[in-house]
Amino acid sequence: MFSKRDLVTLLSAFGVFVLICTGVAGAEETPEVVSIKHLVGYGESGRFCGWPANGGMWIWGSEIAVAYEMGWWKDTDDGHHRDENRENEDVVIRSLDGGETWTMEKHPILGGCDVLQPSPGGIDFSNRDFAYKAQGGRFYFSYDRGKNWNGCYASPSLNCPHLSARTDYIVNGPSDCLFFSACDFDPDRAFCYQTTDGGSTFEFLGWMGPDDGTRSVCSSTVRCSETKLVSAMRRKYPGNWVDVFVSHNNGRNWQFLSKVANTDRGDNNGSPPALVRMNDGRLVCAYGYRDEPYGIRAKVSSDDGQTWSGEIHLRDDGLNWDLGYPRMVQRPDGKLVTCYYYCTAQRPQQFIGVTIWELEGTTMTSSGDFNQDGAINFLDFSILVEDWLN
Repeated sequence: MFSKRDLVTLLSAFGVFVLICTGVAGAEETPEVVSIKHLVGYGESGRFCGWPANGGMWIWGSEIAVAYEMGWWKDTDDGHHRDENRENEDVVIRSLDGGETWTMEKHPILGGCDVLQPSPGGIDFSNRDFAYKAQGGRFYFSYDRGKNWNGCYASPSLNCPHLSARTDYIVNGPSDCLFFSACDFDPDRAFCYQTTDGGSTFEFLGWMGPDDGTRSVCSSTVRCSETKLVSAMRRKYPGNWVDVFVSHNNGRNWQFLSKVANTDRGDNNGSPPALVRMNDGRLVCAYGYRDEPYGIRAKVSSDDGQTWSGEIHLRDDGLNWDLGYPRMVQRPDGKLVTCYYYCTAQRPQQFIGVTIWELEGTTMTSSGDFNQDGAINFLDFSILVEDWLN
């Protein structure tokens, strides 16, 4: 006969075995980076280039566009290295060769308008050249890959006194789109909303972050099945880190899934994440690390964000904490393109950095996976099989 102590020991051992087998007990194996190179997307003497996470990143085959702000550089130990007495410009850099070379375009309209117009409705989210950009309480859209923008339109308040939105959306169909935003309650709290009539009306779906005095903002969201969404977001108080939350009913209810990583040691305001679902189903989360060694890091998950690999140090040559805010897409050849703002000893004035890298086991993307920062996210075969089995 088993004693009570024997039974407890046996059940505990079985539990540990299950946790190990399911990957819940610890980190995943860290995949090898088989190729990597760092490029300059844009930099200019005397200018401060910053915060792609506040702008957006879109991909159409080999064409990639990145929106960010460009101010005037200032050597200071107090805050960002920019002159706060001079206006920022809103710009877009564009690559026609998968991120290898870039050109810069200025888009003054993206800096805001004196009067916001109501949403026009009739937005065709399925247009293959569509792009959407949100910042604060306004939004824009484009039908020509961000060369020209319609706006400024007022984002729906949905009873939120002050929006702190960033570009994060998933297109479900021609008139149907999910948006992921945040309400500035000091601190911010992330939420999800939807239109099913081309932007004529909007419905609040659910809070994404907890109501516990911590900050949840700057979400980066992917679809993992017809009903499952996974969102990485910037977290704060106390400390600075990235968490992942999950919804199993298309955004109406959310729950904490896992912590990805700290983004500093608690003193430098952290960095938003960039989350991509690769064609092979793995999730990749990139983020700036705002403490020594300053740089850009990433982690990988093969179970929809339940567990994460060890840190992949994409680069550790940052000059100071004023860097990060990445965006990321996957090219048709499977390589990842991560865009962020950065500074080094050789280039101390903040510039837009680009890292093109490849994980072991990467596969080519399917023809349906385009514009990963929001255009149509056609379900791939693995998702259909998963739903069929369930």
